Amino acid sequence: MYPFIRNGDVLTIKPLDPSELRTGDVILYSTADNRALAHRIVKKENQNDQLMLLMRGDSLMSGDGWIQSVCIMGHVESLKRSEKIILLNQGALNFLAKVWVKIHPIGPLSIKLASKLEQIISFLGRSL
Repeated sequence: MYPFIRNGDVLTIKPLDPSELRTGDVILYSTADNRALAHRIVKKENQNDQLMLLMRGDSLMSGDGWIQSVCIMGHVESLKRSEKIILLNQGALNFLAKVWVKIHPIGPLSIKLASKLEQIISFLGRSL
């Protein structure tokens, strides 16, 4: 979920009625192979009277596919990074999350480009 969630962040998960979920929210859910993933909702649909959510990690080009709302374990409310608490669903970060969903695939491509540039700069720095 980089860049919004990073390795080492501690997530606070809260229960939430699935009907309250919005595109751009990050949820923790159980996969078919019993893994827990925290990814972002990119689309919501009702299919056969069942709420279905299309999920994707922020740095991924392709989505996880559709999940049923019964797979939801909770809603990611905040994260703790070092000693700082970051609320995910308020203010500028909430706005950025909604923009991030809309600009796909530019966001993941920009992450890959930044990573490659960082590698090149590091390599050049060692070569000089």
